[in-house]
Amino acid sequence: MATCPLARAFKAIACLESSQTDLSDIGLYYFAIGATLKQIFDSDNNPFSSEESGQIRAIFNSRFREALSEGPTDAPISALYLHPRYVNSKLFQKNLNPLALTFVLPAQIFSRVLVFLKILLEGEWKSKENVILKKLTGREAQQSFLRQFERYARGQYPFDAPLGDGQSTLSWWTHLTRIPEGNILATLAVKVFSVRPSSMPEIRQWYMYDSASKHPERPTINFYDLDAQLLVIDLS
Repeated sequence: MATCPLARAFKAIACLESSQTDLSDIGLYYFAIGATLKQIFDSDNNPFSSEESGQIRAIFNSRFREALSEGPTDAPISALYLHPRYVNSKLFQKNLNPLALTFVLPAQIFSRVLVFLKILLEGEWKSKENVILKKLTGREAQQSFLRQFERYARGQYPFDAPLGDGQSTLSWWTHLTRIPEGNILATLAVKVFSVRPSSMPEIRQWYMYDSASKHPERPTINFYDLDAQLLVIDLS
């Protein structure tokens, strides 16, 4: 039945309360759910009427805007960009919201992430609590950050190492805090990936289970093949 993948998708949202999730999972789930909905709506066997499809699309787009487009923080979209597995994948060549009526240019996402990280950098530097940043002047910190961010976006050393099997994004970035060529950006990324989705109210409203329920396992997007859609090389 066409709605089965959709039912599994919404049921799996509860796993975002897991202590094993990070903020990048929010964007990955939204993309996968939106893509699943689009497949259903475009199918000849779409079980929904035009009116129902429109209502579902409107609800999804509203939630997407609250969490990733017009929310109080660009932390989730920044975390998604800082995910080493997907930064140079097709994810940022597509519309992050498959059901959106307008296309968001990759440059717009890059700009939002850059602004968010610059603000985070300024706050961390001013606090003088970070052992790496407190040794630098504000100008030195900003220049190092921009240089490292550019190298990360291009997949250059030290950001060219793949994410290991079973390795978390937090672990990947924590390792880079010990490498001078990547430690500034890594310091910011560690802060971003230390935040759990369950602490964000705009995400909690998606949960289909009681908030007291515990979901210790890491969520898996088994209703949509992200790797097949985003990581393969398109030869056409």
